[in-house]
Amino acid sequence: MHETVQAARTRIEVRHVPMSTPIPGRPTIVLVHGLGVSAFYFETLIEAFAEHAPVAVFDLPGAGRSEELAGPLSIERLADVLQQVLERSQVTDAVLVGHSMGAQVVVEALARSPHLARAGVLLGPVVAPGQRPWWRLVLQFLRTVRHESFSALWRAGVGYLQMTPLWFLRQFLAMLAYRTEERIRDVPNDLMLMRSQHDFVAPMEFLAELQRNAPGDRVYRREVPDAAHHMMSTHAEVIVAAVLQIAGIHDPLAEAKAAQRLRPVPSDPEPPDPAAPDPQTEPAAAEPGGATTAPEPPIPAPPWPTADEPPDPS
Repeated sequence: MHETVQAARTRIEVRHVPMSTPIPGRPTIVLVHGLGVSAFYFETLIEAFAEHAPVAVFDLPGAGRSEELAGPLSIERLADVLQQVLERSQVTDAVLVGHSMGAQVVVEALARSPHLARAGVLLGPVVAPGQRPWWRLVLQFLRTVRHESFSALWRAGVGYLQMTPLWFLRQFLAMLAYRTEERIRDVPNDLMLMRSQHDFVAPMEFLAELQRNAPGDRVYRREVPDAAHHMMSTHAEVIVAAVLQIAGIHDPLAEAKAAQRLRPVPSDPEPPDPAAPDPQTEPAAAEPGGATTAPEPPIPAPPWPTADEPPDPS
């Protein structure tokens, strides 16, 4: 279903994709695209969500079918558009998923109005402090492009062709000026921070800084192996599982598709629990085929625990 709404005095076309078999309590996944592209590059991800949650997606001003904003352009104004789209589309239970520059828009919207969503997901967030001189960011982008799939480049290219060069430049300058690592201090929501193994635009140290600065109780990092900046085109099922996880939804089907492909973030080991059994004296657990492994600590559900993610006491 498509609807046209007015947001910041601009016409925005919103596409609503229902869940194939509705399940009560599933939030709407709201997708916010990045610099120069359009919502078209989310198609693979939208299809992957069909079994798990409804989706709402739209073109930011000046992208795809949406009109350009009149007046100055900033991430703050794009966040105004996102908030008004949610309100006028009557999306009241959401998870906001922003990619690249779209992650900045999500951070700004949640910093102002945490009630907009139960959680946020930042895919390949930008701009790392060391990449603020524009030429450094461009160099890292070119390093990353070499690892992108053809389908990712093709879908992104369609968006670039639809945008005027001047509007692209204005978006680029607005993106460079925004301090994600500072504004995230005002976001109390649960957050999932994701990057790809070959994404030099979103380095791991930047995600670690965002995680440290975010005040929420549940702020996790994930790395997608063998992917680049446009991870949605190649690893959609991994993103689906991570989004449902941060939304507090246990979905065995989504987890089964993704569990073997997500890479937990290495971190300092937790201090030993004095009450826990000694792994040197505890019998090893048998695996199929006769192999044995040392016993593992309890795993919180849903999946992929890391050392910086203690089990939920509830």
